[in-house]
This record gives sequence, C-alpha cells and structure tokens, in this order.
Amino acid sequence: RQAGRDGGLAEPVVAPGHHRVAKFERHRVESAALKSNGTVVVWGRNDEGQRNIPDGLDQVFQLSAGGLHTMALKLGNSVVAWGDNGFGQTTIPASLPPVVDIASGDAFNLALLPGGVELDRKSIVAGDPAVGTITLANAPGPGGAVYDLSAEHPTQVHVPATVFVPAGAKTVTFPVTTEAAFHDTLNTHVYAANSGIVYSTQFDLVGNKGTMTLSQTSLVGGSTSSPAVTLTLDSAPYLDLVLDVESNDPAAMPPATVTVPAGQKSVRFTFTHAIVPSSRGCALVVRHRGDLVDGRSFTLRPLTATLTFVPLEVIGGTPTRGFVQLNAAVAQPLAIALSNGDASLIALPASFQIGKGDRAGFFPVTTTLVDRIKYASVTAVVNAKSIVTKVKVIPGPTLTVLTIPTYAYGRQIVNGTIYLREPAPAGGATVTLTKSGSIAVPATVVVPAGQTEADFPITTSDVSMAGNATVTATAGAVSITKTIEVRPIVLSSLTLSSASVTGGTALTGTVTLTNPVQVNTTVALTSQFPGTASVPATVTIPAGSKSVTFAITTSSPGATAKNVKITATKNGTSEYRTLKVNP
Repeated sequence: RQAGRDGGLAEPVVAPGHHRVAKFERHRVESAALKSNGTVVVWGRNDEGQRNIPDGLDQVFQLSAGGLHTMALKLGNSVVAWGDNGFGQTTIPASLPPVVDIASGDAFNLALLPGGVELDRKSIVAGDPAVGTITLANAPGPGGAVYDLSAEHPTQVHVPATVFVPAGAKTVTFPVTTEAAFHDTLNTHVYAANSGIVYSTQFDLVGNKGTMTLSQTSLVGGSTSSPAVTLTLDSAPYLDLVLDVESNDPAAMPPATVTVPAGQKSVRFTFTHAIVPSSRGCALVVRHRGDLVDGRSFTLRPLTATLTFVPLEVIGGTPTRGFVQLNAAVAQPLAIALSNGDASLIALPASFQIGKGDRAGFFPVTTTLVDRIKYASVTAVVNAKSIVTKVKVIPGPTLTVLTIPTYAYGRQIVNGTIYLREPAPAGGATVTLTKSGSIAVPATVVVPAGQTEADFPITTSDVSMAGNATVTATAGAVSITKTIEVRPIVLSSLTLSSASVTGGTALTGTVTLTNPVQVNTTVALTSQFPGTASVPATVTIPAGSKSVTFAITTSSPGATAKNVKITATKNGTSEYRTLKVNP
C-alpha cells in the first residue's frame, strides 16, 4: 500500500482477472506492478497523472518507475510512458527505434537501443588512432541519415563533426584520433546523436609512459664526454612525437626538443656541458606539453689539473718544459694563465693553451746559469684554481777536456771527444759545439746520464791547400777550443789497363788517392785528343775508398798511330799516362 497526499491510503487500481504480479516498481509517492498477463497496476498519488495508465496498455514485459512518471516496454520493443512530463519525460521521441531495455531517472529516461556506437578497442594509447562504428537496428530510408559525433574530452579525442549513414545501410565507420599524452588513464566517451537519440561508447585513453637512461651519471664539466641519453616509451607513437627537454642547471645544455619517430619506441640524444667550479647535481627532464615523461639526475665534476716539469731537475742554462695534465680532455680550447716565481732564474710565457680534444699541454721554460742548486716556483691557473710546482735548477757538470785530431785530410770524418768532471745528471748533459774553418760539427753533443764523456763527428771539407779549423765546446760558463789542420787529399797514381790499343778498342783507367775518403770525392779527367781517346770530365771516388776505375773509348787515329796524354787532377796535383792509339 502507498500513502496518499493527505496521509490516507489510496485504493489500488486492479485489472480484471486474477493474475500473479511479475514485477514491482516503486516511485517516491506511488507504486506500480507488472502483472504476468502483461498489464500494469498503479496506486498512490495521481497529482501528475501517475495513475493514468494509457488505455489498452498490455503486452508489457519491462517496467521502470521514475520520480513522478512510469515507463513501460512492450512486446515489439516499443516504449510507452505516462505521468509527470515537466521535462519531456513521457514524450517518446517519434524516431525512437525498437529498444531492448529501459530505465527511468527522477526526471529523465534511458533506452538501450539494439544498435549503438563502438570503437575497435576499449583501450587506446594516447596518440594512437582508432576506428568508430555506428550500428543501427533499422537502416535509414531514402536520403540516409546524418549522425552528429562528439567526444567527452574534445581536446584529447577528435572525431568528425558528422558521419553519414547511406540509405539501406545499417553500419558506418568514422576515424577517431587522439592526442599523445603522458597522463593517467582517462575514462571517456564518444557520442553519436540523431533526432534526439544519443548513442555512446566508453573507452580508456591510456597515457603513454617513458623511461630515461644515461650512459654516464658522473662526468667532468666541459670535457669531451658525450653521454648518451636514451628515452624509451611503453608504446610507439603513431606520428612523430616532439618532446621538450629541460635542464635544471645552465651548465648542462640539452637540445630544446627531441623527436621520437613514428613507429619507434625510443630516441637517443646527447647534451653539451660547461666547466663547473665544483661538483654539482644536475637533472634532465623530458616533458610533453607540460606533462612529465621522465627525468634522470647526474653529477658534473670540476675540471682539475696537475703541474710538473720534464725534466723536473734541469741544468742551469738549459731548457725544460712545463707539463699540465687535466683530469679529462676538453671539448673547447682551454687557456691557462702562468706566473713566474723567480724571473731572474727562469723564463716562461704568460699563458698557453691546451687544444680542443686534448688532455694535456706543454709550455717552454728557459733557465739561467747557476753556481748552486736553486728553486723557482711556477703557478698555473686552471678552472680558477692555482696549482704551484717548483722547478729545480742545478749547476751543470764542468767541461774539462776537449780532444780532436791534430790534422785530417779533406773529405774525411774523424771523431772528437768531450770530458766532464762530474757524471751527467738524469736526462744527460748537453754541450754546445761551434766551429770555424773547413769543417762541420753537430750543434750539440749529449753526454748520457751517469757518463762523463761523449764522442762527436768532425767532417772535413775538400780543400785545395792545408788550413787550420777550430772546434769550440761550451757547457755552462766553460768553453774549450781546439785546432785541427785540414790537409788536401792528392793523387797517388793513374794507371791504364793497356798502354797501346787499336783505334775503336775500349779500355779502362784507374785513379788512386793517397788516402781513403769518407765522403764521395770527385777527380777531374782530361784527354789530349778527345776525338781519338775520350774520357769523362770527372770521376767520383766513393766514400770508404781511395780509388775508382773509369772507361776510355778510342777511335781510329787515321793513317798513322797517335799518342794521347790522359791526365787526372785533384787539389793542385796531377798524374798522367800516355796511350798509343794505332790505326
């Protein structure tokens, strides 16, 4: 029983006959029952016509009660409604096709149509496309039907404004596109409407996920280290996906954006970085339209250096080199300022540069002569930090003896020897050599470490007359000069392989010097009658020898024999032989 408006009881309206109640529905202020014979009984208030059952209502198999109205579903799937119609609750759309289920709200109704709208999947990764399908219970007649399409979240899900269902067709498809996103899963809907009837489908728009990895999590700022950053997505984007890259520190400089190509799950990029004064924690973050994709932290370490000298201990008056070693190769040229703690002892440049891609560099240091051990400090400034090292300048070993031959013939190589009083230090002792006259000596000679003497070569020139030459050896403040006489090399003999030949016959001659030569040496040749006996203008005696053979060609002298004088000349001396050429 249902109480009436005045607190009393309204009598139920009972259909004729005796039938079992198949379903019971209760309103706020009235009740309804569906009998087993397909008729309906309503009792309670009637101020909005709740009990005004439409005449002849039967064949009902589904009943639903709203706030102040009732809806019935009949065999044949048609819908009937009565009661309050303040919001059109009981006005059944004229175009409503047969339905399969009904439900009533306080001031609205829902009808489940046998057709509807569906997507080809119920879970879509943000950024991927999908295909929607409208399925109708009844095909539209001539002229077809236009369905309005819409999305619950139109900024993230896009559908065409309308789709046309041709006459006679029960299905039609339409494209659905989504925006790439990295949010949490979003439950959303797509709607298709026509003549007041709205189909809807529900699906999940799943936000993509990304994972970032770094090949290096600790590196020296400003170095050539090029860490690989790899971003891997859970799902490959349907279209090229542009992502923003950010750094929390200006010393780490990634590209502004990276693009994940369509169909690929990952992208790799690197970033540049600057020199930092101290270790600092940094982070790279990848975003998509403000949404976080992923991020990773890493450490930028400062550029540091060591300073030494090669050699560290140097003899006064000889050079050394400063050597700066960095803890990493630099990506750009690095200027290093230098300062000198004792300009009277050493000299060095105000600065030098370590080249791009290099990890170390040298700078020159010159020293002055000293009579005792002295130290000079050198300061190199790297990354705003001063590195100080001392160079040790020691007095050089004393040069005591220079020996050279008293004489030598031209075109020879003889040895000179220098002697030190103290053994040469580590790295050896360098003695400077100079010369005068017709000789050649090396610019320096090095006495090996731990040794007290060293030989050096003296090469004599080809002189035409004897003359003196000098060799001077200098080490520190000590110089020693010695004299060598350079004598000309002269001919010893000239011989012919035959003293008499018939014209047209070839023969040989041999030139011999008094001494072997260590350098190739030329001798001049002449023939008194070159038309009868021909010789080369010069002949070369090879190094290590004192003689050489040369060819003589002859021609017919005519009717009578002819004597030909063959002459060899060297440095004012000459030798000759007479050759008889017969007809």
